[in-house]
Amino acid sequence: MKVLLTGGTGFIGKAVLSRLDRKHEISIFGRTKPEPKYEFVKGDLRNLEAVSRATNNIEAIIHLGAVLVDKDPVETMEINTMGTFNLLEAAVKNNVKRFVFASSIQAIGDAVYLPINEDHPCKPKNIYGLSKLMGEELCSFYSRLYNLSTISLRIGGVLDWKDLSKKPGDWPEILWSCVDVRDVTHGIDLSLDVEVTKNEILFITAADQFSAESIPILVKKHFPRVKISKDFLSRERASFFDISKARKVLGYQPKYDYHTYIELQKKGIAHE
Repeated sequence: MKVLLTGGTGFIGKAVLSRLDRKHEISIFGRTKPEPKYEFVKGDLRNLEAVSRATNNIEAIIHLGAVLVDKDPVETMEINTMGTFNLLEAAVKNNVKRFVFASSIQAIGDAVYLPINEDHPCKPKNIYGLSKLMGEELCSFYSRLYNLSTISLRIGGVLDWKDLSKKPGDWPEILWSCVDVRDVTHGIDLSLDVEVTKNEILFITAADQFSAESIPILVKKHFPRVKISKDFLSRERASFFDISKARKVLGYQPKYDYHTYIELQKKGIAHE
């Protein structure tokens, strides 16, 4: 399959290339040139003409390219939202068959109930989260009006847990929900092939949360007024995000969980 990848020089992008370059014919679109072994199309996501040229004769798009930090809200919205719009416009124009969009759990905002599933209300708390939510809406719009096959992956905080410096932390802003980069690429890989008839929005996180504290303690401390599932409370290490839909739609099975990694690390065993 001929695949166009945006964000190919970033952390996730490099991992995607490592996993998929033997399975697919991948070209990279962006402003920064990648390794020479990959076909590179230089351009800016904000330039519709450049995006249209890059998507010519492409069968699928993996859209990872984004501004990750809200230093400049205008730039964040231009690149993240208008960039996604331009890619979707070009995808329709050039008869692209599949569009995989890297969204974020930050599209959600504060929890109304736990665990959070795809039906949870979205009230993002920063421009980045808002831009990702708008990207999801654009995917739904183009899927509905033009029958473009789209999948929006709400990805947790991405870590490379081969880095032994990573420790459990107090990160309530992302509900202690991380995911190994290898599991992210697993989800993206599956998204290229599965049959969908609408924009599927799916959570991609680890199966567990990565606080050193258990679910009951975290809920009591941080969510005293939030509706909690009894089943969720009984599972001490469950993710705050329900990944059952990703399991069902994609066959997603996260292989790497933080607490297993910590135990292996203590024993000096590599988590591969």
